[in-house]
Amino acid sequence: MADKYGSLYDHIVSYQITAICKEPLHIGGNDDRAGGILIHPVKNVPFIQATGLAGAMRDYLADEPELQNKLFGSSADGSDTGSKVRISDAFFTGNVIDTELRPRVKINRETGTCQTVQTKGGQNWSGQKFEMESVAAGSEFTFKLYLYEREHEYEATIERILGALQAGNIQLGGQKSNGCGYVEFKELLKIDYDMTREKDRKLWRDESKEGQSILEELKGRISTLDHRIHFELKGKVDSEILVKSIDVRDYNEESPDAEQMRRADGELLIPATSIKGVLRSQMEKIAKLRQLPVSDIEAVFGKNAEKEEKGFLGCIHFFDAMLEKGGERPPQKRIHIDKFTGGVMYGGLFSETPAYGELTIRVDLEEENKKAAGLLLMALRDVGLGILPLGSGSSIGRGYIDGSELLIKEGTEAPVLHTAYRVLTPGFRHPLSHISGASQQDHR
Repeated sequence: MADKYGSLYDHIVSYQITAICKEPLHIGGNDDRAGGILIHPVKNVPFIQATGLAGAMRDYLADEPELQNKLFGSSADGSDTGSKVRISDAFFTGNVIDTELRPRVKINRETGTCQTVQTKGGQNWSGQKFEMESVAAGSEFTFKLYLYEREHEYEATIERILGALQAGNIQLGGQKSNGCGYVEFKELLKIDYDMTREKDRKLWRDESKEGQSILEELKGRISTLDHRIHFELKGKVDSEILVKSIDVRDYNEESPDAEQMRRADGELLIPATSIKGVLRSQMEKIAKLRQLPVSDIEAVFGKNAEKEEKGFLGCIHFFDAMLEKGGERPPQKRIHIDKFTGGVMYGGLFSETPAYGELTIRVDLEEENKKAAGLLLMALRDVGLGILPLGSGSSIGRGYIDGSELLIKEGTEAPVLHTAYRVLTPGFRHPLSHISGASQQDHR
């Protein structure tokens, strides 16, 4: 019937999806708030635009341009091929949508200090401290995807893309290198409307046909889709750690002036941005010692667009590290010292509540990069050996990690253990020097 009447499609396949944010999700807003999230103009709630979902899925097929254009459409060659896919906006479920606001700073790579920029058209200089807002991990959202096709031509491709989203090969929104945008499906229903049948055409009018769950089938394909290299450094805080949150909870006269950062659900964490900054700085130092070009680091971490230079995304991803089996220390009183007089500065008394506990630092490399893997292993080892601190207060013993093992695995395979704990042994000469392109001598 489809061929007889010249139909563009004979099947409409509907995918009804409920997904959960595994990590924070940042969808940039358009209301001039630096670091704000996108708010729906009518419903006044955070949401994910259909264009963002479609763009992420389309980009996954970047290495298959012909298939990409046939499925998502293209007007580049003047043919103005229409898209065979239609996607709805994604809305978060629940009466309350938890969001997080975290402090950030831009670092000048040359000086290692907080970067300042001259304001456009003036003589003033602006500091680069800002806040980044995101929807909290654990939030649920729903959306629909429709595929208009003939003879089930593109179903396998769409389900491959959905599998990549489930496997973590596709991230949504921004701040991808800081671990944001990973989701997993809670429910995935597939409904196939055969438009050559009158019954299905009537059911399509109200979208009332019952669907079939394909979630378990999709999960079974993940092992063939995940090709990233996963690094995990496990250990515990040696004494205590403090990465200051933007504010304190339940503010009153007894509240401390600064406390450890928490997730929206109250769990203590070390943010991915802090881990990323420390490890990148150490990797740059090791690379400089090994006389490796700066471009090797930029290729891994990416680069912002500057003036006439184009920016590009990196291939490394960091994740928040949760503090488990621990908690907060009692408030600790401290004072500011006037370096000229040696006395206490007026109003210089303050209090802090650092935290402690076990943690796992996770880093992913998208592709095999032997130099990057070697530099990252050495930097992670320095953190695990308590040489490289995280957070603030390192001069008073805070932020040092007592590492127990360093695991490496590719995709969903079992972790490689041949360097897991030996790499954290002081004095051990690194067996992976061939990865970093260096000699077998320790880099310190």
